[in-house]
Amino acid sequence: MEKSYFFVLGLLEKHFGRRNARVIVCLILMAFGITHTEIQKKQGAALSTLRRYRRAIDNDDIGSLFVVSERDRERSKLDDFESEIMEEFNAKPPKTLREAQTRIEQITGLKRSLTRLRVWLKKKGLRSLAAGFLPAKANPKEQKSFVADVLSPLVEKAQNGAIELFFLDASHFVMGGFPGRVWSLVRRYVKTASGRKRYNVLGALNFATKRVESVCNDTYITATQVVEMLEKLAASYNHPIHIILDNARYQTCKLVKENALRLGIALHYLPTYSPNLNLIERVWKLVKSKVLNSAYFETFDCFCQNILGCIERLHTDSINDMNTLVTPNFKIIAENHIIDNERLAS
Repeated sequence: MEKSYFFVLGLLEKHFGRRNARVIVCLILMAFGITHTEIQKKQGAALSTLRRYRRAIDNDDIGSLFVVSERDRERSKLDDFESEIMEEFNAKPPKTLREAQTRIEQITGLKRSLTRLRVWLKKKGLRSLAAGFLPAKANPKEQKSFVADVLSPLVEKAQNGAIELFFLDASHFVMGGFPGRVWSLVRRYVKTASGRKRYNVLGALNFATKRVESVCNDTYITATQVVEMLEKLAASYNHPIHIILDNARYQTCKLVKENALRLGIALHYLPTYSPNLNLIERVWKLVKSKVLNSAYFETFDCFCQNILGCIERLHTDSINDMNTLVTPNFKIIAENHIIDNERLAS
């Protein structure tokens, strides 16, 4: 019996390939009522794989289990409608694979299993991607011009050591729950603190050294804190200082501009609604992931100390992450990549 089994298996592998032969044998054993545990011992297949085979049988989708060599693969009938499908999906991207299945059937009259459809879409270069966010009033043309005329020349000077280039912005860390993700056998729960206390950090990211200078409080960030930051930078650095910052009122006010002029610091204001061009925004996300995600702090002082400690050690303890994040690769969203509400409407 054992000899006959391996003989048949060898014939199947010769004609259908090793993987397909194993699938065929598993399906035959299932048809004869052999349990998953017994098949696992015989074939070495994982129980999750056998359960997937069972679902394919129940859904009349056995064809999705087999791998067809590229040489023998038949041209999909969906290829005849590729231009229509791609045009439709470019104008209105489907949110789910099942939605894509329904819309393709409406366009072509052809219904394909979700598994086969996933393979076909990936073959055409489509992937399931998370949609990003862009302020509605952002102007990509202004952003592109700012990068070319202002940011790129300043970055080059900073890399050559001719100037000190900083990216300035404030972040407000609320003492609450930051669940994050953890690898675990079961779902874990993180305690959350009561109240909504905020720890405000005005940060200035040095592009070259990756060091973040900070001015902190638990009240508000105003023009007073911005002036304090300007004086701190002027006292700490000898090279000409240039700062990239946004158009918040407390940063564009007369007090800030007069003190910047007095200290010999050049301020460069970003185009409106352009957080994607301020590199320190990436750093704030890094701080939150390192300190706050899946963490609980007993007191507000402990909460603040951990945040400040992380910020002060970014250029040493997290230098690899900083070198990856703080680069002159400024992301500008092209007009044809923007999806409005009408396109996303179901």
